[in-house]
Amino acid sequence: MKNIEHNLKEEGLVFFTMVSKKSFFWNKLSNKKTLKNGMTKVNLGNRNVNYFNFVKNELDLIKKFKIFKKINIGFYDYCLTNCNESTFHYTFFGQKVMK
Repeated sequence: MKNIEHNLKEEGLVFFTMVSKKSFFWNKLSNKKTLKNGMTKVNLGNRNVNYFNFVKNELDLIKKFKIFKKINIGFYDYCLTNCNESTFHYTFFGQKVMK
């Protein structure tokens, strides 16, 4: 985060999207163990293992991006094949704080 902030111009804008613990990635594919670095192991099948940084809720999202001024918080949920499996993501739109 500090590197992104450092490279932004004054009042520069950022947009982040984070996978929520409401999603099937957390509920069905993860081991539900958060490591010290905030990452959780997710098994996507075919020996394809990834690590995700999940957020619990909007307050958790704001906390993760606290070095930026919050402009807007949103979310989206989509499905490609099975609409019973949520892919809930939070979005954060923010701005570099002038110093």
